[in-house]
Amino acid sequence: MNVTAKAINNNGWFASLWSGEARLVKAFYEAHLFWHILIALFLFLLLPTIVARLPLEFNDSVHFILFPAIGIAYIYTLFTYIVIWRCAFNVNNPKWGYVARVYVVILFIQTLYKIITKMLIIT
Repeated sequence: MNVTAKAINNNGWFASLWSGEARLVKAFYEAHLFWHILIALFLFLLLPTIVARLPLEFNDSVHFILFPAIGIAYIYTLFTYIVIWRCAFNVNNPKWGYVARVYVVILFIQTLYKIITKMLIIT
């Protein structure tokens, strides 16, 4: 093992996912599913409650809160797609690698569709 690979292995959770060295189960359940549930809870339950409690004079500036939060969620979503793709074949049965990659392609197309349709609605 070379020095670069050793350094990546010692960097922890994020580096092992990003480099594609983590197991698919970790990439899918920890990075993708668990954190997406937490982000969704924040965006759809907690954030609207916070925005609703803002004084009326801040109603025009709500976009300064919502747009960055949604943008960060989409960036994280893209990160998880890349991570699942890279870690796809770190499994005992290679068929799950193919299933994971098909899953990523379908979700990526769906995410692009959502972004494009929302941009068309805004403009």
